[in-house]
Amino acid sequence: MTFTAAALKPAGWSSLAKVFSNPPVSTQQIMHPDLYKSGHVPDHVTLPSIETQLGKDWKKLDDNLLGRVWLAGGSETIHG
Repeated sequence: MTFTAAALKPAGWSSLAKVFSNPPVSTQQIMHPDLYKSGHVPDHVTLPSIETQLGKDWKKLDDNLLGRVWLAGGSETIHG
């Protein structure tokens, strides 16, 4: 709600259309609308590889923007 209010403040509803053509690139920009307005882009975070540390009984199920999901062999326990 804070982000939307900040987007509407300059010129009303017409300002909101600009957000759809240039959406926020991070949750940080939504939480801090001034960062969105300034064009600040957060640092890219690279997660270290943990495949060798987990061992052969683990299988990577997914790796995406939200994180990594691993499954232990013979177990239904999911770790991420």
